[in-house]
Amino acid sequence: MDVNGSTVAVDGHKVYVEVPYGTNLKNLKLLPSERFANLERPVEMVFVDDLGVSGTYTVVAGMQLPGTHFDARDYTGFWATTSDAMENSVTEASIKIRSEANLEFSSSQMTISTKEVVGSFIGIEGSWKMAGGFYFAGTYSGTSAIDIYQQGYSSGTPSTGAFDLRNDMTFGKSFTARPTGFDVTYSYSHVSNSNSSYPQKGLIYVMLVSSNGKVVASGVVTDDSSVGMHQVHVELVYGSDSGILSSGYPVGDGLSVGTGNEDVASIHVMFASSAYAFVVAGGTLGNDDKYRGGENSALVIDEFKLIYW
Repeated sequence: MDVNGSTVAVDGHKVYVEVPYGTNLKNLKLLPSERFANLERPVEMVFVDDLGVSGTYTVVAGMQLPGTHFDARDYTGFWATTSDAMENSVTEASIKIRSEANLEFSSSQMTISTKEVVGSFIGIEGSWKMAGGFYFAGTYSGTSAIDIYQQGYSSGTPSTGAFDLRNDMTFGKSFTARPTGFDVTYSYSHVSNSNSSYPQKGLIYVMLVSSNGKVVASGVVTDDSSVGMHQVHVELVYGSDSGILSSGYPVGDGLSVGTGNEDVASIHVMFASSAYAFVVAGGTLGNDDKYRGGENSALVIDEFKLIYW
């Protein structure tokens, strides 16, 4: 069996077909038989070899996500980051809002880190907030540091209040496969903060979501202390959100837990240096206990792979 543009692996009576991201799994052409099959879910198929011997195989189709070798920034539009806004300083109402990029690619690794966003008046620093580093499947509409410091700013003196970056984020990209888990190779450098309600931790999660906002399957990795570079395998649990929706992490609105039997319509993936610092909080001098992230905490991703059997 073959599928145009695919690789095929056989293990016993299991067949795995990996196709390029974006392939329509509902209508895959199987060669040389010229058959078409819907492989959004595993399918039992009977194949006959050159000697006329038949056998029943479970056929599973899947795909990897763009840019997950992390040798360079991915520009397909699959991934979004707040870093581009972080590095774009602006002056509003005589207050200069500045930060720095917190996403970099080097030696086939991606690093995202947590940084301060500073407001200063005529060179005198007067307010500080903390923002995490985020690289996620979706889009981000913010364009400058003011969108980090005060999401939705329009005019006047920028506010020292807390603001939620999710208001400029959309979560998820088109996806219809049903992986069983994922492997991620990463390290995490922990820097403590003093906010006991929102302690510093690194975050990686995957959610498969239906067209009506049901979480079909999920898996999550969090760390609250530093770990060296290593690989972990995470099983995706179908019919569960793995506690992601109730943990206060950055997720899309309107999601709820499904049964696990729904068709998958999108995949939500999040890499975050600080799990709670999508709410940019802090304020004037002496308010660092409101920080939801630890400055310079960093998550380094070396490789990410979806697993299908």
